[in-house]
Amino acid sequence: MRCAGIVVVFGVLVISATTPVSGKICDSIDVRNNITFLNKLRNCTEISGNLQIVLIETTKSVEDYDDYVFPELTRVSGYVLFFKVRHITSIGKLFPNLRVIRGLELIFDYSFILNNLPNLREVSELFCFVQT
Repeated sequence: MRCAGIVVVFGVLVISATTPVSGKICDSIDVRNNITFLNKLRNCTEISGNLQIVLIETTKSVEDYDDYVFPELTRVSGYVLFFKVRHITSIGKLFPNLRVIRGLELIFDYSFILNNLPNLREVSELFCFVQT
């Protein structure tokens, strides 16, 4: 069975208690068309802006994502958008320590959008929504 749906969240997405982090702060990141562009996220602890992962349709299997795990990333100040990304099964596996999506900038009035991810099985066990 294939699922292609939309998940949207208003306000701030907080995944668990947060603490200040030191590390590399990256500007907005747009990962588009090729899975290897996920490497732009390497060593980022925070994204000051938005994260867009879109139009990655050339992957062959779910194993293509095995080398792309970003435990350093804990915060995004703007929005996070996933659109037309094939073979990704878990957002939490890709970003196991993502704690805050602040939503200072929104897309279509939302801070977190998942759209057209046919293989997605879970977002993350830790995600929760906080209305501010």
